[in-house]
This record gives sequence, C-alpha cells and structure tokens, in this order.
Amino acid sequence: MRILSTEQRDSTELTSHQRFFVELWHSLTHSQSLDSYRVKCLNIRGLVAELDHELSVGLLNADELAGLCSEVLEAVDTDPIVSVHYQSQIREMTLLVKKLPKSENREKRNKSDWWRALRFTTRDFLMALNKSYYLHICSELPHTVRENNECKVKRLLSAMLSDLVAQGWPLYSLFKWHLLFVKRGDTAIYTFDQNLQFMLNQIGRGPQAFRVTLRLSGSRKLADLDVFHDFRLTDTLSISASEQARIRGSNPNKFLRSQMHVRFATKTLHAVDHASAAEQARIDIDELLDLIRFDFESRIIRLDRRCLVRREGDGRIVLHEVRQGVPNPRAYRGLSDFRKLAERVDRFLARQDIGLIARQQLQTALRQYRFGRDAESYRDKFISWWMGLEALTNFSNEYSIGHDVMVNTSRAIIAQYPLRLIVDLLETMVHMEIPWTTEFSGASACANLKDVSAAQFLSVIQTPELCDKIWDACKEHPVVVYYGKIIQGFLSDPKRLAEQIETHRKHVEWQLSRLYRIRCCIVHGSPIIFDLALFIANLEYYLKETIRFVLDAFDTHEHILDLEELFHRACARHSRVSTLLTGDDAEQQAISQAVFADVVL
Repeated sequence: MRILSTEQRDSTELTSHQRFFVELWHSLTHSQSLDSYRVKCLNIRGLVAELDHELSVGLLNADELAGLCSEVLEAVDTDPIVSVHYQSQIREMTLLVKKLPKSENREKRNKSDWWRALRFTTRDFLMALNKSYYLHICSELPHTVRENNECKVKRLLSAMLSDLVAQGWPLYSLFKWHLLFVKRGDTAIYTFDQNLQFMLNQIGRGPQAFRVTLRLSGSRKLADLDVFHDFRLTDTLSISASEQARIRGSNPNKFLRSQMHVRFATKTLHAVDHASAAEQARIDIDELLDLIRFDFESRIIRLDRRCLVRREGDGRIVLHEVRQGVPNPRAYRGLSDFRKLAERVDRFLARQDIGLIARQQLQTALRQYRFGRDAESYRDKFISWWMGLEALTNFSNEYSIGHDVMVNTSRAIIAQYPLRLIVDLLETMVHMEIPWTTEFSGASACANLKDVSAAQFLSVIQTPELCDKIWDACKEHPVVVYYGKIIQGFLSDPKRLAEQIETHRKHVEWQLSRLYRIRCCIVHGSPIIFDLALFIANLEYYLKETIRFVLDAFDTHEHILDLEELFHRACARHSRVSTLLTGDDAEQQAISQAVFADVVL
C-alpha cells in the first residue's frame, strides 16, 4: 500500500478519519500501488453496462454468463448506494439470476422468455444507474467521512474513482487531487469540508471542449494533406505572444518551432481534463497514421509525445506530455536486482533437461513483455502482454484458450496472494520506521525490523495483544491500520483465510475471463466497451507475476521439467491448501503452512 509522506501528513491538521480519506485516495490512485490496493476497474455501473452489452451480443457461454452475473450480484451486496436507491431493480435481477439456465444451447437460450426478461431488467437498471448513480455517490460521500466508518468510505471512494476512470479521467490526473488537502508552501488553508466540496464540484463538471494540437514529423507526403477527418493539418501553428506566455509546460518554443517535414494536426474534442483530451487526440490520430503507412509512406512518422491542449472555456493552455503509463509496482529496481534476474533466466535456459518448447515459451513471454512496454498505445500493449501470458499458460486442446489461461494464471497468482500481502504490510512498516520494541523482537526472534522475514512477521501479527500495539504505532497512517486489521483478521482463522483465498480466486478468474473477451474484441475488430487504462495494468501485473512464478519454481525444484507439469502442480497446490484450511481439525499452524505452501510437497 502507499502512504502519505511525513511532510504531507504533518502539513495540515486533519482528524484521523479525514486523513484516512486523503491517504486512501492517495493509495487507490498511486501508480506504484499493489494490485490489491489500486482502484478497481469496474464498479456496479460498469458491471451492469458490461452485462447489458453481453446480453445484447449473446455470445457468452453458460460459465461466462454465470461468472458475470455472480460478479454483478457481489457488487450489489457490497455497494452502499444501490441497496438504498435501486431496490426494485436489484430484486428483479436477483430473481432472474437465480433461474440462470445451465444449457449450452445459446440459440435456444437467447430466444427464451428468461433471456428477454434479464435483458430488459439489466437495461432498465443501467438506465437508472446512468441517470443518478454518480450523483448519489457525490451526495453521500461528504456525510460518510466520519469516525469508525472506514469500510463505507472505502467502498464509496473506490466506486467513485472507478466511475471517474470510466468517464475518461486518467489515473494520474486523479492522483493529484489528494494534494488539495495537503498544505504546500504559502498556499491558503481551507477546511477539509471546503476542499472536498471544491474537488467534487471540479471533477463533476463533465466533458468540456478542448482544442488539441499534435506535432508530426518525418514525412514529406504529409505536406499536401490539409484535412483528415476532424484534424486540420498546417505547416505552422498560429498562436499569439500573449497565449504563448500563458502556456504551462516545459520549453514550448521547441514544440511550436516550424521545421521541414513537420506538420501540426489540430482538432477540437470534448474531454474531462487536459490529460484526457491529449490522450484521446493521440488515439484519434492513429487512424491517419494507419492509412498513410499502408503502402503510401515508407518512412516512419514520428509523433511528438507532447501536445498543446487549450481548454476553450477559459483559454487555459497546457503543453502536455502523453504518458500512456501503466500503474504497477516495480520489483526489479537496481543493478543487483537485474543481475539476479538475468542469472535466473540464464539458469533456466541452460537446463537441457527442460524441453525446448518450455524454454521458448519463457523467452516468448519475456519478449512479448518488452514489446508491450515499448508499445505506444494501450491496444498494442494489451495484445503483446496477452500473447506473453498465453505463451506461458495455454497447453491443452480440450478447453478454449481463454479457459486455459484463466485457470493456469489464476493458480499462479493466488499461490503467492497471502504472502504478497504480508510482505507488503511488512515493507510499509519498515518504510514508516515503527518502533520495534523488545516485545516485537522477542515474538519474531529478530532484533531489527529491517531484518524480519515474512514468516517472523506472520508470527507477530498472529498474536492479538502484539497486533494492538502495532496498530497503535501505525495510528498516524489510518490506511495502514485499516488494511492491517483486515489482514490480521483472515490470518487468525484458517477458514477465514480459505474464504479470502477463494474470493480472490473468483476475482482473478472473472478479470481474466474479461481480459480474454477484450483480447478477442481487439483480434477480431469488434468494439471495446471498456477504457483500457486499468485493465492493461491488471494484465501486465498477471504476466509479470506468472513469469516470476515460473522462474521461482524452476530455480528451486530441479525435477520439474515442463510448464504444463508446473501449472498442474499449481492447481494441485490450490486444492491442497483449500483442504488444509477447511478441515475440521484445522488449527493455527495450518495458516502458516498454507501461506508458505509450495508446488512441491
């Protein structure tokens, strides 16, 4: 999880529950947040919109439809808005989903009265949500930020941020808003309530008109092209001296300078902020680049990463750099980390007892990961990373590609899930430099917090009286206490841990199934109803974690000889852990065994 710096935390006077809101916003939108702590791709409105789309298309098989309907109902159960304002729609949808047919005959199913009723109910629910859901969130949120109400704040804020991403807000634009509540220099001090209301007013304005100018270079054949769709192409960019002086951004003169084979492409569009306008214009210009490079211009056309964005309403001009970034933590940071990674890959590739196909699959996954990192657009990143994931996890001809990737990847992801949360909580506390008292060192058998292992830290947080003292040491960061108590809760009871793992498995499988449908839409040229910004982050995270899972297993166990065996072992491990935790004789020791269970006995 990501927390406010000491300077930010101490720069303004906020109550504990107000600081929880600000720090939670910071963590949910932080580019380096762990997948578990980042804002989710879809809230209830997005899920109902997806179900409405899939019902109109009618191509989902029985398992896919059951999964999507289950995901919708789970969101209904956890959303604090829909249970109050959309009761009739929830009641009808719940009744229909309970009658979900198991038949694989899609043609017969799609003509049934049940199918029509579900379509009508879903469409009505979506129309109601589109009309008022976001307004209800904004109305409810200020009254929700109060003491001992963290769970509802988390659900409301996550739903709100998910809605804003769907509206077109880039995650890094949303991230900046937490600074509104933090005093910087001589900035005026307003109350938390005043800042919150100002923020809600600003982000609730909806789409506005922006004029965006892109800079293309490297082609003489663009010189005679004046108009393409909504773009107007010119050799020079006419902008007054007074406007130039108002441009926000580094070195605007370099961008505005006219040169040989440089063309400026300008269009007006509607977007929620300068960043989203710039990103949309970059996506739109791809249509021109696709056509001009199709057997017409052999040279590569360079598109400047910066673009000039002018808001038509107030004339504010920003020279914005389009990031197309992917929010995910980085595990390999320094040269020593890189060298360790290279050595592990070399050992894997040098093993002659491992089949050539397995070695090629790993190389393909790594290469496709690089292609995705280097790609300019989310679509290209998506296809590269999916191909990398598919290379590692698709084996049998018995099931579909999507099914194989979903099952094998999910087992690799959930294998490290509890341990990943423990390690992240430990690293957060090391970063906070909490006092490691003699009680803690005695329970962990380690005198220094920086030297504590995950297993030693687990023994500490499984001791209730020590946990209370840890949370007291973390009280200046209420988000850490909130998540820490959740982790403590499921690590104190084998059956609760089993439930947590099972919930995570369902979430990962639902998301992988959705990613496969997005993959099919891109490959087959069908419309994509999602904003890819957050989905691409999930996909990158799954690919990286699966590559690490493969390298860890083959580096540790010499008798595992191919990838198919490894993922079969991962499935067996998952079943073994579930049995271990849910047995009538399961005790505290079962939790540690489950957390550190390997694919090999």
